[in-house]
Amino acid sequence: GKTLSEARKEILELVSKRYNPDYCFVQLAQLKKIIVNVMGAVTKVGQVLVEPQTRLSRLLDMVGGILPAGRDEDIHVIRGKDTIHINFLKVINEGDFARDILMGKGWRHSHSQHRLSVCDDS
Repeated sequence: GKTLSEARKEILELVSKRYNPDYCFVQLAQLKKIIVNVMGAVTKVGQVLVEPQTRLSRLLDMVGGILPAGRDEDIHVIRGKDTIHINFLKVINEGDFARDILMGKGWRHSHSQHRLSVCDDS
């Protein structure tokens, strides 16, 4: 829980112990947040603001999880014109964490907005 200024100062002090402080420079910036429109068979439908390093499992926790009618094996993450189909049961049951994608990974546009859709059995 440090501010960017506090973290910058601490990093600069540590680096300056090994290198000439006249040649040390540290620049930090906050990660841009991503808006995710969550729809379908989840407890809380709507927009969620997340960090780019937020994983799908964390996002699902943030919206209260998948409803009983929801199909864990058919989650769609939509980025622009691309749709990624994710079998989330493999993450839960088999520990296939490669499918527990980062919400910010692969985003190529400056206006970061995703859609997450959990299909239901109807």
